Amino acid sequence: MAAVVRSVWQGIREKGLTNFLRHAREEGYLKCLGDGNLLQTKIHNIGATLVGVDTFGNKYYEKLHDTQYGRHRWVEYADKGRYNASQVPAEWHGWLHHITDSTGDKASCLFPCAIFLRI
Repeated sequence: MAAVVRSVWQGIREKGLTNFLRHAREEGYLKCLGDGNLLQTKIHNIGATLVGVDTFGNKYYEKLHDTQYGRHRWVEYADKGRYNASQVPAEWHGWLHHITDSTGDKASCLFPCAIFLRI
């Protein structure tokens, strides 16, 4: 709980109260009050860096400071009603699980080249 309060406070300091509240409304924080998982993800996203978006609309975040190692990379699923790990494409799976540091955007660009080299 203390980490959440710290993140909110940091967001208010960085953006100002008016901009913070506008951002909270635009990102849908008020709409997700009924869904605890989504609300927790939205609160955790404060101060995080959006790393990329896959073809399904899933958003991938990273927060290197003030977060436990192993929990500093996560995904916000595009389909809010269904949370399923099979919604993560293979190129982003490696990034999420620290197999590689290249994001899915870079991996998907390199993948077709690798196919042509094998032929």
